[in-house]
This record gives sequence, structure tokens and C-alpha cells, in this order.
Amino acid sequence: MLIFIAGTSASGKTLVADELVKKLDSALKLSLDEYFFSKQEILKMNIEKKWDDPRAVDWALLNKNLQDLINKKPAQVPVYDFLNERTGFRKQEPAEIIIVEGLWTLGDWLKTEPDLTVFIDADPDKRLARRVLRDMTERGKTKQKVISWWKKRIRPGELEFVLPYKDRAELLLHSQGIDTMVEAIYQKIQELGKA
Repeated sequence: MLIFIAGTSASGKTLVADELVKKLDSALKLSLDEYFFSKQEILKMNIEKKWDDPRAVDWALLNKNLQDLINKKPAQVPVYDFLNERTGFRKQEPAEIIIVEGLWTLGDWLKTEPDLTVFIDADPDKRLARRVLRDMTERGKTKQKVISWWKKRIRPGELEFVLPYKDRAELLLHSQGIDTMVEAIYQKIQELGKA
């Protein structure tokens, strides 16, 4: 089974996907964040919104990894963090349920049809507060820098590249707590006979 979880920045996509993997018997998660090109490559591409533009993602590698996993073959998945960028690769074994999460999973960039599509959204002010906290603690950014990015890149990127695909989701969730969202997705998986 293939599940795409999309949504706006800091809406809870990654936490929901992580908790869903724990709840399911045989599941794995791929995050679009793992597939970003390096900062140097993104600068060479002259992408105005940097990491808030789907062109910053190595879709060819993600689609290859996805096909390998669907075909029950291990995949070499990039290891990426926002401080050190791509630091290598890790071997990902296949699983019965594959969850792909990230801002743009409902767009036209993934070449495999999913069994279930989910979109998670939340109030923009709450998301900004989450984003500031996360980027300050995990990515070494200042509050002022995150707020500036929010206004100049993150929010405009959502309006251009994320929200137009919201209607493609079979399951729309408004960030109402991680456990509640995980349970809603789990119930939908059960309805499809896959849990």
C-alpha cells in the first residue's frame, strides 16, 4: 500500500507519518526532506524560494527509490539534515506499507499512483509558532530569520505549490492533535483492508 501525506509547513506531517509507522505492522516512511538537493545545487538552479519550491527536490532519485521499494527491493535513501545537508545514504528495506510525506506529495512530481492521499493543514499563526520553535531548536535559525522566511518564501511557496493540490486528498485533516490524525488515517487504511 502506498500513502502520500501532504500539507502545509509545520502542520504535523512528519510527526503523523512517524507515529503511523509505529502503529502499523510493516510500514516505512520516506520524507521529501531527505531528497533536497544541496544548498550549492539549489543556488545554481536560481530557485527564488529555495527549499520552499518543489524544484529543490531530487524527484528522479525519490521516484527510483519508490519503485525499488514497491518492487520489494532495498533502496539507497539519502540522509539529509538542514545543518549538514546530504551526508550519505542509508539502506531502506521494503515494507508492506510505504508512506511518503512532505509538502508536495500531491503534486505531479511523484510518478506512482497512491492508494491513499492525505492533506494536513492548520491555522497559519499556529504553524508559524511551531516553525519558529522547530527551526530555532533543530536548525540553528533565529526567530527573526524564520519570520522573514515565512513571509518571503514559506507562505508564498505554500500558496503557489502546496495549497493548489489540497483538493486531490481523499482525507483532509485540520491539525487537531497527532493521535487524532493518526487514528483517522489508520481507520481509513483499515477501510481499505490494508491494516
